[in-house]
Amino acid sequence: MVALTGGGWIPIGFVFWGLLAGTASSIWVAASPDLLISPALLPRVVALVHAWLPGFLLSICFGAVYQLMPVVLGTDLAVRSGWLWGHLSIHVIGSLTLVAGFAHGDYPLAAIGGILVSLGVMIFMITCETTFSRSNRRDAVAWTFLLAGYWLFATVVFGTLLALNRQWTLFPLPATQLLSVHAHMGLIGFFLTLLQGSTFQLVPMFTMGQLQKPDSIRTGLMLSQTGLVLLIPAMAWNWKPLLLTGGLLLVLAIAFSGHAFLATLGSRKRRRLEPGIKSFVWGMLALAATAIIGGYAVRTQPDLANDPIIARVYFAMGVALALSLAILGMLCKILPFLVWMKAYGGRIGKQKVPLATELSSRQLEWSWMLLHTIGIMVCIFAIASSFQVLATVGTIIFAVGSLCYFANAIQIALHLIHPRTP
Repeated sequence: MVALTGGGWIPIGFVFWGLLAGTASSIWVAASPDLLISPALLPRVVALVHAWLPGFLLSICFGAVYQLMPVVLGTDLAVRSGWLWGHLSIHVIGSLTLVAGFAHGDYPLAAIGGILVSLGVMIFMITCETTFSRSNRRDAVAWTFLLAGYWLFATVVFGTLLALNRQWTLFPLPATQLLSVHAHMGLIGFFLTLLQGSTFQLVPMFTMGQLQKPDSIRTGLMLSQTGLVLLIPAMAWNWKPLLLTGGLLLVLAIAFSGHAFLATLGSRKRRRLEPGIKSFVWGMLALAATAIIGGYAVRTQPDLANDPIIARVYFAMGVALALSLAILGMLCKILPFLVWMKAYGGRIGKQKVPLATELSSRQLEWSWMLLHTIGIMVCIFAIASSFQVLATVGTIIFAVGSLCYFANAIQIALHLIHPRTP
């Protein structure tokens, strides 16, 4: 039986803080749909983006990784639970401070929030590094945790410097180009890298399949890391040849990882895809579409800031659709398992217990997946056409989907308070 990190409360705490931030963000954008078509540097837009990424998706990933990493690396986390509780605490305070600072245009306050989030990320990075050093596993799946930790630390430190850059000129480069570097360090360096590894642990686990094409996994990881290293200076100084080279490597990285993913998914014994796995597949397809949009943007206009519509479509497709569907889809499987282990793990063999799959509502999962996908697609059309009515409709549909997901998470969590016997 898998040991629960911090008795299960640490990953559950990160997950529910992320879900609170995500649900609040969806209600916020539904109440202010004009944010979809507002300038990217508008303080409220920057605040919403940080509520979505550090507050929502990153929090969920922290919780998932702290539970998943010991399983993948075959060793306990090389850190005391007290440090992880400290990480959870300063991450909650830091992400709130970060969003509040950006929302009010108070960049020194945002920098304080960034510093707190950075301290938490430092704990995460050190945990990844020391646990990886203790482990004997050295394949591409294992390496993704270490690489993702390093990229995330670089992202938050650079982001904090950007907030300070608004008060004191630290980087004499256009703000839009620096923001593009910051965004891609996080989106590709952390989220994509993490998906290139965790996918090949979680998909076989939840579909009763076998990991396939390890060479493609390794090649995809090497290409994504090389591509991002080239993209960072290319975006900062707007060097089109280097942008095209880095972008091509990233497209190839997604192609190789996608090839391994499809082969692994094809080996499954559970032929029928549940909502969470199907959502993950949709997220991977949206990720491929995002890579195509990014390649088109680089080929036609190296600086995305000069074409804000393409930039917003690219961001909405990559973050709100691809990453969100993939991460939340997999959370549909992870959260019931965590709660089931916490609520019923000690009762196995002593009394009848429900299956982990019985803790969640399939109806709410399907409703979320459909409403989320439809809502974001409507929002993308609204961004492309700058049509306010479409933005209003899309954000409302999306917010209702978020509420469905949160309601399902609460239903699962209630088993911690009132365990039941079938």
